[in-house]
Amino acid sequence: MPQAEKKLTVIADEIARKTRRDYPRAFVLTKLIYPHMMPKYRAFLPQSDRGFVITDQCVSCGICAKVCPCKNIVMENGKPTFLHQCSFCMACVAFCPQKAFTYVISSEMKALLDDPLVRLMKLPASRKRYHHPCTTAADLAADQTHIA
Repeated sequence: MPQAEKKLTVIADEIARKTRRDYPRAFVLTKLIYPHMMPKYRAFLPQSDRGFVITDQCVSCGICAKVCPCKNIVMENGKPTFLHQCSFCMACVAFCPQKAFTYVISSEMKALLDDPLVRLMKLPASRKRYHHPCTTAADLAADQTHIA
């Protein structure tokens, strides 16, 4: 049995038994980066969805609204409309079957993103469409019914 599967078995057992644990200590690098990055991230979030542009490829399927964990997207007149509560998880982008989402970075956001670490990680330009191969849009949409 691969190491990851062994760990999953232990984790699943602990969840089933409702075992409580202390959070693991943060890695030193995390402690150094967190105070520097989080204020910028929090400042970015309320306006993060303003950069999304829906192209003419949108077929009004509504999958983006169904997979959004923040319920930030509603369909109005057959097009996605954002409510400015985005967590920037990019599920809408990853699961759009038509690849109808693009993202335009405003000058205000460029100022927020003007950071050595962000440049080093080539964000957000290097962020590609991805979702875990075992996760489907239907899985995320089903989770929405449990969250509400």
